[in-house]
Amino acid sequence: MAQLPEGSNVLYSKYIYEGEYRYLYVWYEQNGVRRTEKFLDTAPAPDRATASPKTKSVSNYPPREVNRPIAVPINKPAPKKVDKPVLKVKAPTAVGKFSFNMEEPAKKEITVPQPPPAPGPKPEYSIPEKKQTSVTKFEYLYGIKHLEIKHTQYSNKSVYVSKPISVSGNVMTVAMESIEEHPLFDELTGKAASRQTSVEYYIASVGTNPNPTLDDWHPILPESEKTVKSELLMFGTARTAELRFPALIGSTEIPKVYKNGLEMEDDEWSFIDGGFGVQLLVDKDPTGIYTINYTPNAEFYNPWSIDINQQGGRPTTHTQVFESGTNHNKTLVLEKYPYVDYEKINNTIGYDPNTSDYQPIKVTLEDAGIYGPNKTTYRRVEAYTGEDTQKVFTKNITNYKTGAESEPKKYSLDDENPYNGFDYYQKEDKLYFTETFNKADIITNDEDAHGNASIKVEYQYLSSDFRMKIILRRNSTDENTLTPIVHEYTLKFKVMK
Repeated sequence: MAQLPEGSNVLYSKYIYEGEYRYLYVWYEQNGVRRTEKFLDTAPAPDRATASPKTKSVSNYPPREVNRPIAVPINKPAPKKVDKPVLKVKAPTAVGKFSFNMEEPAKKEITVPQPPPAPGPKPEYSIPEKKQTSVTKFEYLYGIKHLEIKHTQYSNKSVYVSKPISVSGNVMTVAMESIEEHPLFDELTGKAASRQTSVEYYIASVGTNPNPTLDDWHPILPESEKTVKSELLMFGTARTAELRFPALIGSTEIPKVYKNGLEMEDDEWSFIDGGFGVQLLVDKDPTGIYTINYTPNAEFYNPWSIDINQQGGRPTTHTQVFESGTNHNKTLVLEKYPYVDYEKINNTIGYDPNTSDYQPIKVTLEDAGIYGPNKTTYRRVEAYTGEDTQKVFTKNITNYKTGAESEPKKYSLDDENPYNGFDYYQKEDKLYFTETFNKADIITNDEDAHGNASIKVEYQYLSSDFRMKIILRRNSTDENTLTPIVHEYTLKFKVMK
């Protein structure tokens, strides 16, 4: 037998003729891998006519199923012979009938026989190796290098002031609501106050003064708070302190004064000035913190609603000039809502907004070119005074008593039905006219536009801009880290339009 690698185990062998030569094929196993070897037989070849088509194996070892097939050349059928294409030559075209054929000639594909592909390399059996992934890990050790213990002292009060809040209309009254949170303190022998923090609210009108002074701030109480709790008492040299609101002395909620959270006896303090202040009847402790719980006396001062007039609010005179007349629909929009004193109007018999002493609005036409009767031109038109000598005038036809709308008459130079007045009426912050007063060329003016003019409007308004101030207090020296919290607040304005 041909020489095999050392350690080979022969499984099966067979002689196979290939042309004029005979080969010996040996199937064997080496190190658990099945392989095949081919050897040329150098012995004289026997006569094929007498030789058996199958030669006995040199080993009687029974053949096993081999997982890998042996690559054997595939005998493909010979390709068919393809005749060469015959090119047909057309006869020459006669003179005068010659034409160009611009189309590309059709292409024909010719199949050419190709040799069979060579057998590929023999695959080798191998055991897949497991992949390994390396991971780098870092270990850290944290520690404290420097440690310091400090003490922070918090302030016993904080102040918040809002930006100006604008309101559309003439504000008559202001009310508010809020959501607060107060920390509770443990009771001491039943005499400690349940709450030692407080929140104070103030409202100021900033219509004419954007930076209100101390006297401009007016205290107000949320509508849900029926009593004042833990209000700080700041005593002077006479051991007296003013309250934010007058106290109701005979209320069912008995007023109580506390010193450092402990309730004082009734004979140690008393109300003064009808409940507008408190006086100590014992010596004042300079280091003590005094607070009071009481019910406001709404008959003297309503703590839940601020009346702007009652608090000194006065109408402010305002002037606006519209140099280009009205807008396209003959309307003016004022910056403020005009203030109308209905008390004066209702108390005046036969009230007329043009001739009575109180006039909410006054309109004048200035720098004008108004085409008047007898082909005259007017440079200024005054408000109506009721005198017959006025050639042209502006007239307020607003019915302030009933609120009914009046139909304005149009300015007319008709000889049969002349009218020399420019009527207008007020509705909220708007003035409605019969003309636009913005046509420059008075020569081409028609019946709906009798000239151009700047419109000057004089009126009064109440304050419509306000500021809110909130003071948060901690009325205790024991709990330095606790504070009251205001989660939200809401202002309610009652306006007159």
